[in-house]
Parts: sequence; structure tokens; C-alpha cells
Amino acid sequence: MTPHSPPPRPPILAAGGWGLGPHSWSGWADRCAAQGWIFSALDRGYFPPAATPGILESDPDLASPAPPAPIILFTHSYGLHTCPPHLWPAATALVIFSGFSHFHPSEPRPSRRRLQRMIQQFQHYPAAVLQQFWHNTAAPHPWQPHWAPNLDDLTHWHRDRLTQDLQALDQSHLDPTPLASLSQILILHGTADAIVPLTQGQALAALLTQETQATITFQPISAAGHALPLSHAPHCWYHLHPWLTQLQPS
Repeated sequence: MTPHSPPPRPPILAAGGWGLGPHSWSGWADRCAAQGWIFSALDRGYFPPAATPGILESDPDLASPAPPAPIILFTHSYGLHTCPPHLWPAATALVIFSGFSHFHPSEPRPSRRRLQRMIQQFQHYPAAVLQQFWHNTAAPHPWQPHWAPNLDDLTHWHRDRLTQDLQALDQSHLDPTPLASLSQILILHGTADAIVPLTQGQALAALLTQETQATITFQPISAAGHALPLSHAPHCWYHLHPWLTQLQPS
């Protein structure tokens, strides 16, 4: 680095939600690279490994050392809860897409019944459940087949992990303690999200405002559903790019 060149931008690591993993971030590596950020997606291991540069294993049983600071974390949906704990100490900023502190709303009974039915059906019809879930995440917009892994060969799925995470989702409550040292948090949430309604994103913003020292920015994305990083990537980038740029030290 020459005396007049800007300092390097911190790498971005992204954790996807249930049933998607690295597929949540299709196109983001190129979008970030065009502006000088190195982007990598974490692989929860739901599906066969993607032979794609920038996909990192994130085995929940793997005790990894914290990477060199600073890093920026992106999380989508349940990825906020399953993001590997060793990453938080190195993180200085966080972008939350379609996030929640608790999956069920304040009146949880209908939501809990739907989730329990989904868990039961997944044991017998996993491909059908996943396909319906993907379509629901994109709604009210159409799901694009290239956003998802190939379901033709079920033998290489990590069905146990998919089931375990789906069951854990029922009781998962976000512990804000690991987020306490973050300086900036941006929350992007679709106004038409049928899986995690906008009110839950607003409740998450209120919780993090109370429990962390970070500057919280809450940005609704008009008419978007739950699959924000896929269905509304340009809309998200419109708000995200200036936010990322102001993180750059002078």
C-alpha cells in the first residue's frame, strides 16, 4: 500500500438462512468485488459442497479461531442465529437481511403450528417442503430455479442438519451479547415478507438499539418478500453501498 492509497477494505462474510445457505448470495461476490470488497459465503452444509470460489465451510461443530479483524458480517434470516460464534469478535459491522430475534411473533400459536407441520412433513417429503419454502420466501414475486441447489439427488443432502436447524428454529431466541461490540448495524427488511413480517424486523431493531452500542439503521424494502438478497439484490445494494462506503476509514 502506497502512502496515498486508501486502507484495504475489510472482507465480508455472509451466513445464509435455513434451506438456502450459500445460494442466498448468488451474484453478491461479483457485486462486492466491483466496488473493492472481498465477499465470501459460509456453507452450513445442507447440500453438497459448491465447487465455487468464495464458499467457506461453517461446520457448527468446528471450533475455529477468530479471523483477523476487522470483518463485516452479512446474515440472512436464521443465519443471524447460526453464524459461527468465532466470527463475532472480529466483526465491526453487521448487515441483517430479513432478520428476527425470535421466529414466532408475539402471538405464537398459529406460527408454531405451521412450523411443527412443516417439520413433520419434511420427514416424509423433504424436496416438496423445500420447494414450497423457497416459493414462499420469494413471494409475492416468483421464485427463480437458479437460486436453489439441485434437488434431483437426495443422497448427498445433510437432512439431519436441516431437520435439527428447523427444530431449533422453534425455540431460538437471539442472544445480543456477541453483537455488543459492533459499531454499525444495518437491517434490511421487506415490507411484504410473509415468513418474517416487517414488525418482527422492527422488534429486532428495537432490541439491538437497547442491548448494543451500535448505530442501528433500519431500512424497509418496499413490496419485497423474505428472499431479499436474491429477489431484491439491486434494491438492497442501493441502500447498502453508501452504508458500506461510510465504514471505510480515511
